Amino acid sequence: MESRTETAGRGSDALGLHFFNQALVMQLVEVVRTPATSDHSTAVARAFCAWLDKTVVECADRAGLIVNHLLFPYLADAIRMLDQGVPASRRSTRQFSKASATPWGPSPCSTA
Repeated sequence: MESRTETAGRGSDALGLHFFNQALVMQLVEVVRTPATSDHSTAVARAFCAWLDKTVVECADRAGLIVNHLLFPYLADAIRMLDQGVPASRRSTRQFSKASATPWGPSPCSTA
């Protein structure tokens, strides 16, 4: 983010909004601030996300963002379970999805 905003000359106005797939279903939005992002710009982004009825988590400008750092180990564990012969049925995926309040279980996420 930061390298892209420097050329625009308006670093205080720049930030990133990371909507998760499927944006209409997933409630979380990451607001990505650079060191130059102003508090006002962040407040405007938060208000926009609130208007969309989304939950905001702020994160620093870094590779991978917060949720991906949590998601990828989860997906890797699901793949390891399959490699170890633990069956993943549609039923278990639906059960996990319901229990974790996510639209998909680990198997569809890792192939999407």
